[in-house]
Amino acid sequence: MPPFIRDEQPSGWFDEYPELQEVQNMQMMHPMQPLPPIEFQQPQAQPQAQAQPQAQAQPQAQPTVNNNIDLNMELIELLDTVDNMLNGRDRLHATMEAIQVRLRRSAHLEAVQELINVRDALGQREQTEDVVRQQSLYEEQITAMMDEYNQIV
Repeated sequence: MPPFIRDEQPSGWFDEYPELQEVQNMQMMHPMQPLPPIEFQQPQAQPQAQAQPQAQAQPQAQPTVNNNIDLNMELIELLDTVDNMLNGRDRLHATMEAIQVRLRRSAHLEAVQELINVRDALGQREQTEDVVRQQSLYEEQITAMMDEYNQIV
């Protein structure tokens, strides 16, 4: 008999192997607990099975055990993948938060730099205005001195 494929379980499969039904029930009730080892008993005698020798009944149990082991390995790999995805998601969120903080800081630094530039521009304008005022004071003083000189001469 070929090994069972997950989706193609024959009817009465749990009737032949009641241990599997117990294991499935335990998995449903306690999904995070490790599974107990499965000890297979010989299938219950059926009229067809009695006609066949017992040596052929034994290989039927072996593919099921291998299939269970394969399914458990697939489940473990799937859980590892999900765990890695969740950890990756956490790392992604942490990275995104760090990027947002950097963006806020860089935006803050850009705003500060802009304020510094405005201050410098205002300072330069004030300096220019001071120079213009000083120049006009000098011009007034020169004009006043020229007027005094013209009155004297």
